[in-house]
Amino acid sequence: MPPLISRGVKMRNLSSQRLKVKNFQKVCSIYCNFEWSKSHLSFWRQIRGQSALNISPGRVRFISNLKPSRAQLLNTLKELNKYASSYVNQSRLQLALRGLEQKCGEETIRIAVLCVAGRNSSFQRAKQIIQLLLADPLKTQEKWEQFLLSKFSQALLLIVGPEPSVDTLKENNFVQELHVSSPLLNGQRIEILVMESDLPTNRLDEEISLEAFLVPSVKIPSSDSGRYSIIRTPVHRTLLISEGLLGAINLLKIPIDFHRRDIIETAIDFTVPDCQKSSIPSNFIDVALAAKALESFREHSSNISQFETSWSLSGLPKIQSWLQQGIISTSIGMNVYLQSLIGSLLEDTMRAIEDEEAQLFTKELSKKVSQNDITRLHEELKNWASRSHSELQDKLELAFEGKRWHKLIWWKLFWRVDDITLVASEILNEHFLLNAEQEAVFLAGRIAECGFSEGRVLAPLESCASEGIDDKISKAQLGEKPQPPQVIDFISSNGNESLLHMKNQCWPKHITAARLYLSQLKIPPLQALGQRLVIQTICTSLLASTLSGLAFISSASLDLYEVGVMASLGILFGLRRMQRTWENTRDIWKEEVREEGRIALISVEAHFKTFLTTNSNVPEFEEIKNAKAAVLATEKALLACK
Repeated sequence: MPPLISRGVKMRNLSSQRLKVKNFQKVCSIYCNFEWSKSHLSFWRQIRGQSALNISPGRVRFISNLKPSRAQLLNTLKELNKYASSYVNQSRLQLALRGLEQKCGEETIRIAVLCVAGRNSSFQRAKQIIQLLLADPLKTQEKWEQFLLSKFSQALLLIVGPEPSVDTLKENNFVQELHVSSPLLNGQRIEILVMESDLPTNRLDEEISLEAFLVPSVKIPSSDSGRYSIIRTPVHRTLLISEGLLGAINLLKIPIDFHRRDIIETAIDFTVPDCQKSSIPSNFIDVALAAKALESFREHSSNISQFETSWSLSGLPKIQSWLQQGIISTSIGMNVYLQSLIGSLLEDTMRAIEDEEAQLFTKELSKKVSQNDITRLHEELKNWASRSHSELQDKLELAFEGKRWHKLIWWKLFWRVDDITLVASEILNEHFLLNAEQEAVFLAGRIAECGFSEGRVLAPLESCASEGIDDKISKAQLGEKPQPPQVIDFISSNGNESLLHMKNQCWPKHITAARLYLSQLKIPPLQALGQRLVIQTICTSLLASTLSGLAFISSASLDLYEVGVMASLGILFGLRRMQRTWENTRDIWKEEVREEGRIALISVEAHFKTFLTTNSNVPEFEEIKNAKAAVLATEKALLACK
């Protein structure tokens, strides 16, 4: 059932709490102490209708006994709220959910009666019209009629149903609820909200959406200071009421879609000649004539003929027919106004999604780069790549042929072994793609200036050490040699702590990462190898000399010359092994430096090309995509539920 107005949520949401009302039965005598004629009986059947014989229990919530199609629609609406919560009207969505939780044909329909002010407020006249529409002429004035006609000026919710055994008036924190019994609408689960209208009355304004009529705002006094709280109260149908000439003018100024007269209807308490009524898109009623007819009939039942004539001339039968239209209970399918509510909700949601998508597309299109700029950037990138590769070759060749690298020649290791790290680091920091890195930063700025890669994090780092390695982690086998460390192992793109922690920057970090990779993982092994070779050579020389001395002492046949030859052979063997191993390692290290620089340049160039070639693609917005899918799924479920 729809959420009660008293449990509404301020501004957007409606609460899920409901009013618990006991079930009652109506025992109403439809006969009086006088004899009815056939014409009288036909007239009263028209007034009372089928609802007088179809008394249903109080408002009960049904969830477990829903049809599969109805349950599917309920679930899709909840999914719609999940994926399109910022686009859907929450108050109308909650009203639709409460209606779907009830059985087919037993949905509660809420009707708003909005009073459009003329010279004075028409709220009192609207309450009188509702009293005339719902009153039972066979009874004297009831208690709820007396309260309805009082000077109460706040919004009022009328709950139509069998007479409760308790007080008909229930007051809560927000609005007052009045339980009424009407032969016109009893058993049809109708709620009528009577309140002042806040609709604009200027046709020069933009066209008012259907939502403005179906989600009126109730002003609730929040304190004695005169301040008000606004509560959104969704309804299924709306009746606009005004009185007098000025009220008719204000009502007709409201831009109403008169093609939806089943949802929105108007009534004006104003006397207009019959020849002019057809040219004005509104119902004209005579409240004074209808009130006088009802009063005369209640005074004496013999005034039935006069009552019938005056009641027909007052124009209220048209409003009665509009109230009864489409609300007759049936278990065949969903109530037509609940269908209309969900359909209108989906249309408004899709319209909001499309508007948001259009704004996002406009924003993205404003970032598009002209073809001339793209061509110019491609040319600059090509020139940068050419200069960078030349710099890599020339600078490293100059560094490896210079005096600093010559200090690490094999025979100087005995007194230069502790300078290996210092010399290698200086070569990397002074000769490894310094100009290329600075120009890459400048080129990244030029690309970002043209609208590429704005606010995006650049691609993860790569290295020649990790190139060609499968992404799958292989399980280690017993006796298997572990893989060498890779740059991607300690420089991650997800912000994890590692040996080399680098801040996110707006330019490619491949050159910096390659330099750090060489410094941290390639220089220490070179330093360790140099120290090991020096120690091995010294140890080999000492061992050869010791063995030669022992041989000279132990054997009298060996002279000093022969012993010296033996020691020299051992020393030469150690030095030769040191020379061969160290020079090969130095050559391998130089090739690794060149290869890392080449891979870094290729990675930067490929990354820049990615931005320059993907700019023309149509952007996809995941949130918009999911929201549209939820709307389409709900529309499909609605069609299956009809």
